[in-house]
Amino acid sequence: MLQILWVWLLEFECELPNDGSEYEVRYERLQQIAERLQRAFPDILVKEDGSLACGFEVITKPMTLLQYESVFDWRWLSALRHYGMTTTREDGVVVGENAMHVHVNRQYFDNDTQIDKMEDRVLRWYKSWQRAGYFVEPTVYCQAVKKEWHEWFGVGGAVNRDRYRTINVKPRTVEFRSFMPSFDKEHVLDCLQIAHQFAYVAKTTNKEKKNVWFFRYQ
Repeated sequence: MLQILWVWLLEFECELPNDGSEYEVRYERLQQIAERLQRAFPDILVKEDGSLACGFEVITKPMTLLQYESVFDWRWLSALRHYGMTTTREDGVVVGENAMHVHVNRQYFDNDTQIDKMEDRVLRWYKSWQRAGYFVEPTVYCQAVKKEWHEWFGVGGAVNRDRYRTINVKPRTVEFRSFMPSFDKEHVLDCLQIAHQFAYVAKTTNKEKKNVWFFRYQ
């Protein structure tokens, strides 16, 4: 049976900046923002995230890339900016050190070998995409794809926590954990396209094709 490649965002994390007010005051305002977003945009789920100082994550429902590009309502991104939310702290570090996560459906792949090929390709081009502004600096929450490359990335911390690998293989999805978050719609769509193309090429090509468009940032 032909499997459609679905792609969706998960854990678009953002916080309310610390303006010096009491945490209870900030948290109440955060809840108000979350409620307004949820009412205004039914195609997203606004979910509290305990790993953030005072923030939440936004989850979108599964769609094809074409649906995201043509019919999905992205105005929630500008709404987050309007409400004063942020994706980075004052020192420039991504909030939660968790970046923006993109999932593709695992059933799209014919076998785990194709997923392994995708992992290898992501690792090979990681620093290129990082320089282009699409992947974050690796942290203990977005580790190198393969543990044996841990020193190459220069990331400290435990290396045996598989859920924090750059590519996290789940029972139903394959999760890209290292995309740079942004309130810019075009940037987010670029990230979805990158994940989509990594998956598509891993499934449909037997040999490395370096002229594929998403390798242009070598």
